[in-house]
Amino acid sequence: MPTIGPHNGMELPLMLRGEKPLSLFVGPADADYVAEDEKFAPHVQNGTIGRLTTRNAVTGEIVVLFHLPGEEWRAKILLLLHSVLDRPDLVALFDRGDLVRIFGHMLGYPPDDIAHFLAQDDG
Repeated sequence: MPTIGPHNGMELPLMLRGEKPLSLFVGPADADYVAEDEKFAPHVQNGTIGRLTTRNAVTGEIVVLFHLPGEEWRAKILLLLHSVLDRPDLVALFDRGDLVRIFGHMLGYPPDDIAHFLAQDDG
């Protein structure tokens, strides 16, 4: 059965096995890092995982994306999408299904899992 959902605590092992190209974490506005930074740091330092960050322009929350080598483009697309989400005139172009498909694809979920999630999603 297709599954899509939180991988809390499993992101790093999935990425190190090459099963997940990108992970996204959000931290509080007053932070310069997210809790997961500690686990990912050795891999960022040795180059097996990359790290990009931004801030939500509305809430100030820090957004951290960890990506596999060669998958930085996924993180860049999500950074771009986050900037669009801060603009009501642009975000109105997307419905919830559009956003779920984009985020799901960028995070490496198979299309069948995304479709199953959308079919089960109530909101």
